[in-house]
Amino acid sequence: MSSKQGEIHLSYFKQGDDMYHSLEYDDGKLNVKKSINNHIALLQIAIDKLTDIKNNIPDDNNLTIEADTHMISISGDDEIINNLEALELVTIDKYNEDCEEQSNEVDDDNDELNENFKNAHFEPDVDEQSEDDPSDDDEK
Repeated sequence: MSSKQGEIHLSYFKQGDDMYHSLEYDDGKLNVKKSINNHIALLQIAIDKLTDIKNNIPDDNNLTIEADTHMISISGDDEIINNLEALELVTIDKYNEDCEEQSNEVDDDNDELNENFKNAHFEPDVDEQSEDDPSDDDEK
């Protein structure tokens, strides 16, 4: 079974930055309740997306999740990741996918070269003599 990786993009970045972008003003005055509501809506989009992802993953799966400061990726069975991509719940980084394919091609090429090298028969070239070979002096 082959493995694939998809990236999960959620609608939030950092709580303070996101709240700042959620702020709403009425006639120059901050409307705190509308601002909080905007922030709730932003978080709800992320909750809905994560819920959809969860609901489209079978209970018996081989998936893993990796998380870093600004990214979340999910990887595992091609069929599951492809389905999540078709539902637009994850994106496949085409650059990384291309690099992985190229890496596999290079590995295949290296395997072939190693096999050819292993099966090659090297024989010394008897026609060539080195300049330091004293037997050359006898012929002159």
